[in-house]
Amino acid sequence: MKIDYHKLLTGAFLLVCCCNIKINAKSELRTSLNLSQMVVQSQRDLVEKDSSLISENPLLPKIEDSLIKEISIDNENYIFSRTMLTEDSKVYMDKIEYFDGLGRPKETIFDKASPSKQKIVTYQEYDDRGRVNRKWSSVPIKSWNSKLFDELSLSETSPFMFNMYVSGIFSELSSVKDASNTFYKDNKAYTETQYESSPLNRVLKQFGVGQAWQNADRAVKIEYMLNTTSGDLACTDFGVLFNDYFLINYGLYSNSKLYVTKVTDEDNRTTYEFKDKLGQVVLKRVMNGNEKQDTYFVYDDFGRLRYVLPPVAVDLLGSQENVLRVSQQLLDDNAYYYQYDGHGNCILKKLPGCEPVKMVYDRADRLVLSQDGNQRAKKQWLVTKYDIFGRIAYTGMMNDAGKNYQDLLKDKLVVENYISGTSNIGYTENTYDGIFGAISPLIVNYYDKYDFYKDDSLNYVNKAGYGERYANTNGLLTGTRTYMLDDGNYFNTTTLFYDDKGRVIQTRSTNNLNGYDVAYHNLDFTGKVRNTLKTHSYLLKNKFTTPIGIYRNLYNVNFELYSYNYDHAGRLLTIQHKLNDNAPVVIAENKYDEIGRLQMRKTPVETTNYAYNVRGWLTQAVGNKFKETLTYNEAIDDVTPSIPCYSGNISAMKWQVEGEPAERGYQFSYDGIGRLSKALYGEGKGIVLNNKYDELIDYDKVGNITTLQRYGKSDNGFGLIDNLSYVYNNNQLMKVTDTADSSVTYYGAFHFVDGADAETEYVYDANGNMTQDFNKKISKIEYNSLNLPSMIQYSHGVQAHYGYDATGRKLSVRHIISPVNIYVPMGSTTLPENAFLEWRGFDVYADNIQYFMEKFLSVFPTRLNFDGGYPTRLNFDGGYITSIDDTPVYHYYLQDHLGNNRMVVNANGEVEQVNHYYAFGGLMGESTGGDTQTYKYNGKELDRINGLDWYDYGARNYDAALGRWHVVDPLAEKYYNVSPYAYCGNNPMNRIDPNGMEMDWVQSDTQMKYDRRIIDEETAQLYYGKSAIYRPLGYSYIATTGENITLYDNANFMSNGIMKTAFDYTPIMSSQNLSSFFDSIDNFNTWGLGIIGGFSSNAYRASVISTALSAQFYQKSTLVNSLEKLSGTYKYAKKIGKLGTGVSIVTGAFNIFKGYEQDGYRIHYNTTKAIAENSFGISMGIYGGTQGAKLGATIGYLCGGFGAIPGSIIGGIIGTYLGDKIGKGIGDIVNEIFYQ
Repeated sequence: MKIDYHKLLTGAFLLVCCCNIKINAKSELRTSLNLSQMVVQSQRDLVEKDSSLISENPLLPKIEDSLIKEISIDNENYIFSRTMLTEDSKVYMDKIEYFDGLGRPKETIFDKASPSKQKIVTYQEYDDRGRVNRKWSSVPIKSWNSKLFDELSLSETSPFMFNMYVSGIFSELSSVKDASNTFYKDNKAYTETQYESSPLNRVLKQFGVGQAWQNADRAVKIEYMLNTTSGDLACTDFGVLFNDYFLINYGLYSNSKLYVTKVTDEDNRTTYEFKDKLGQVVLKRVMNGNEKQDTYFVYDDFGRLRYVLPPVAVDLLGSQENVLRVSQQLLDDNAYYYQYDGHGNCILKKLPGCEPVKMVYDRADRLVLSQDGNQRAKKQWLVTKYDIFGRIAYTGMMNDAGKNYQDLLKDKLVVENYISGTSNIGYTENTYDGIFGAISPLIVNYYDKYDFYKDDSLNYVNKAGYGERYANTNGLLTGTRTYMLDDGNYFNTTTLFYDDKGRVIQTRSTNNLNGYDVAYHNLDFTGKVRNTLKTHSYLLKNKFTTPIGIYRNLYNVNFELYSYNYDHAGRLLTIQHKLNDNAPVVIAENKYDEIGRLQMRKTPVETTNYAYNVRGWLTQAVGNKFKETLTYNEAIDDVTPSIPCYSGNISAMKWQVEGEPAERGYQFSYDGIGRLSKALYGEGKGIVLNNKYDELIDYDKVGNITTLQRYGKSDNGFGLIDNLSYVYNNNQLMKVTDTADSSVTYYGAFHFVDGADAETEYVYDANGNMTQDFNKKISKIEYNSLNLPSMIQYSHGVQAHYGYDATGRKLSVRHIISPVNIYVPMGSTTLPENAFLEWRGFDVYADNIQYFMEKFLSVFPTRLNFDGGYPTRLNFDGGYITSIDDTPVYHYYLQDHLGNNRMVVNANGEVEQVNHYYAFGGLMGESTGGDTQTYKYNGKELDRINGLDWYDYGARNYDAALGRWHVVDPLAEKYYNVSPYAYCGNNPMNRIDPNGMEMDWVQSDTQMKYDRRIIDEETAQLYYGKSAIYRPLGYSYIATTGENITLYDNANFMSNGIMKTAFDYTPIMSSQNLSSFFDSIDNFNTWGLGIIGGFSSNAYRASVISTALSAQFYQKSTLVNSLEKLSGTYKYAKKIGKLGTGVSIVTGAFNIFKGYEQDGYRIHYNTTKAIAENSFGISMGIYGGTQGAKLGATIGYLCGGFGAIPGSIIGGIIGTYLGDKIGKGIGDIVNEIFYQ
């Protein structure tokens, strides 16, 4: 029988696209201003309101009116959306969401999304009470339905609709099960949730994916209880006396005063969380066997966190009760504590072992001054000033004049005005009646214009094929000036240029080699990088002289071209690199499995194939030169775990490199809280243990290593080479004793050298940075304002100097020795009178190129002026190049699952370096070619000169011989129960610390952004406002389009198993975002732009040099949650629903869209100008959502009288509306908007 095409749809549909849309201000259409999205909804009434939206849009297929009527496809409800991937709409990605009769999501299909163009399907089931019961892992299913095709009448079907419904046809649960069993070879590739039998619907048990887990009852189990006065459910009642700074112990909470949640993970590790009746967490208890490891949280009467007591502090407090005041010294050494001003701003915070950090705010509650312990000793303050739009104008250092800055600034609104053409930094540098002294700038930001520099080489240069510059840059970051920390007289200037979508297409920077770094970006329609052309120039003194002895200048320019190729779903397929005029080289080829996981990666020297278990955990990476196997809960290949791990810890591993006959491997054991306790080494088939490279570790309660036994290669064979005992003063290491008697003196040996026997062998400064190391003979380490080492003085006279800019980017390392025997006392950098220092080279880092300088023309130069310098290597992702100025030689890294460089192989296939690692990153004695190159563990540079043996992670340096950092974790407040010196939570086999801080993501308004300055909640809110949420690496969520997103370092994130880079995406709102947002708050209509932040998404991203995920990767409910957070109360969010057509008429939807067209179908200057006609209104319009909500709390200071009453929502309205209404009272505007 012939199927009637009209019965293929569930109802009339609505196609929405922003191109040439005619917006009717009085209609109830849910419209979207997104160039690349199209939505089909099964809601007949919407289309009947105004079908001209479809018929008049030239980019959409012609849809006859007769099709706009109710028809069905197996009685399934759905929403169809199409994301255009090219400007001509010929390449796109389709998504169909199916819903059951109650409107609950049932199935999501990403059509033709797999590499072979199968559809990728996810399915979820519900129990008899309507709760999500099972969620099936994504599976590939063949898109074609041959039976339907045979019966379909093509004469009645447009190609568009035929393609849409035949390929995206609903898959029954039985089909999903069959596909899942075939693909995963596991009949339980789903998560399963069990609930308690109560109206609360609380989760009791959560099974992860996989029959091995479910059959063995390896679930996350949750119990809900009340506290008691004894045993594991007892909790001490701490408080703050009289809302003062005194901590008091009231004894134990009486029975049933606290809610307790007990969580037992898949490896049967148990934690308890205690909450009071206000929902505040007062205790987190982690059980290490029968040992309690408690972290207490103490609040004041306003619910503000005042104290955090880590396990060490809790143990020292003991069982004291009714103590009027806990020892201040105990708190200084072991606790975190905070003080606040009357507005709730944190004005002082104290971390264990560090002097307090003081903070000062202006009238708008913005951080203006901060001072840590080292800055206080130097009588300095870090200053942050803002422009009139609340953007950071510049930061710098100011001398402390001994004033009460808190009182002086609390009533000041600190604003800097930009003055074009000035010879200084370009801002007014307002002192506010002498409050601010002279400021030495660190970072200066410039916005809107390009008149802040005089160097013509920084001007835009049109490059064919690399986008067209968009002249209007109002609201965008146009440049920066970054100063050197070792010499504030020098700086580098960067200019940024944008296309008409607000995307960076060209950057131009001066560098510290008297040259320039330029990058051109060719972006596709969705923002992915097709090509990046980089030019790097430097000006050096030629080491050859003219006949008359005058140096000649050598000006050299290098060109790099990176070309990227993607498949139909946007997955990266190839990376090609071209240096100068040499032939291009394909440095990486990728192949993916049917759900988008990396299956094969090919370089010119190796092809590696990857395998995963049912949970997507990597199990094998197999190549010809290097191969690796990882096990978790069950044996893989011939590797059997001694203790199976079900929660993701690696239980065993093996690896083998070309040229070595035997496989090597480890069996791992963990303590009760997941810290690595044993790494037992073996070789051969099945990894027979032989103890050659074992590591055995014990910890205190917060993760400080107390003992470490390390076996390895000695001068006489193999045996115990380190038997270390650690002594601490709280978290700070004071002394290490090594009782191993093996001789380890061979070249390249890596182990702890016990060079001293003193009561105190390590000394620290006010910020908790180690300043002396008696064992390494380090007399003193000096640090800059970023807590990075600027100089290391050794007792035998050797010096190492490090140069950084104000962003923390390392620019240089120079080593100086003394040819005569001298002694520098511990704690001193003063050289004796007979000292003579001799230059021994200078390593310079300029973008991705490194140089070595043989001589220098000034003692400690910053703007380099050298004789005899030359480039040594050019780094790229996956390797490096030597002989840069001649015929380039490519060298490739072969890496393991942690990114450790296991082998270095040149383009001819010759193995140049082999690295075998201990669990904590030390180099085994059988590693070879150690001097070939220095990037090793985690891909970080290892400095072995003078026996330093530190890995440079960027924000901190790591000592693998001791297994700890020597500087406090900048993110210490994220891990209160862990020592701020512990490395990766003491689980180095499945965790890495990308930059010594680990986390750099922030959720701001409607976007997830990567910003290298974000290290905690405080910095997130400093740069993005009070609504910002700090998101750690590894944070996972479901995006608005259903993708599973996991955040990684360096702006990388994984979407449904596909690794992507946030730089590739533009933060323009998608129709999914807008539609779901409008649905959530009921008939929101056209006004939503301002509070959503569409006016400033690009501007704000650029202004902070951050990178945002595109709208399709935003978190589900992000918009609604953000709105509620901004408003402070849900009633404002509900009032937005009452705006309706009134706001559309008031703000002028037609004018907005006209401006939108003028701006190239993006929300930019002309769009906002349609609302705000004067400069003040324009500024508010540009910042409508992102800053308008933020300014709502301080609007009274700007316009008088209204203050914080409007709140954030009203601030957002004012932000988009105030321009042409500036003469009215703020109250009139609010009344007009809310009640018209």
